[in-house]
Amino acid sequence: KTESVASASFTELEGPWVALAGPLQGELFFKSDGFCYFRPGDSLGQGMGAVHVKSTAAGVATVSVELEVYRYDQTTREPPADPETYSISAVLTRATSSAQSYSTLTLSGHLH
Repeated sequence: KTESVASASFTELEGPWVALAGPLQGELFFKSDGFCYFRPGDSLGQGMGAVHVKSTAAGVATVSVELEVYRYDQTTREPPADPETYSISAVLTRATSSAQSYSTLTLSGHLH
């Protein structure tokens, strides 16, 4: 089952997250200091950004990420000079497995 999360800290979000959002395919790694790093899954490169966590008046935790990504193909001789910029906004939910009493946080949102 899934349920809304009212609030969350950076410590709870810390760790790897799989990003499957249109052109943004790879791994986001959230740090407890409010930063995140990105490793593309379909090319070479890297990314870095800031994470913001807020609680809404309706009691729902939202996460927003401002991300700059430098990405290039393996055959490219030089990395790009300008980054691709992305803005991610998502709602934080908790998914729980009743069979093993296991729960994890999930993000469901939009890429801008």
